[in-house]
Amino acid sequence: MAKPPTIMVKEYKGTDDFQKEAQKLAKQGWAVTSQSERTQRAGCMRFILIGPLALIFHPKSRVTVTYSKTA
Repeated sequence: MAKPPTIMVKEYKGTDDFQKEAQKLAKQGWAVTSQSERTQRAGCMRFILIGPLALIFHPKSRVTVTYSKTA
């Protein structure tokens, strides 16, 4: 009977971090199963606190990646 794959879920602060670690994990036998990217809403309080700078500095996006490894 085949052994079920091992699954790992990681969240990254940006695509650069994801790409660097994905290359390292690929050498260890991990493969990307799925990925999604989300950005938090800016919100009104953010604009009130930092004013017009809120239009320049947007919230950072997060990348969530699911890896799987068989064997």
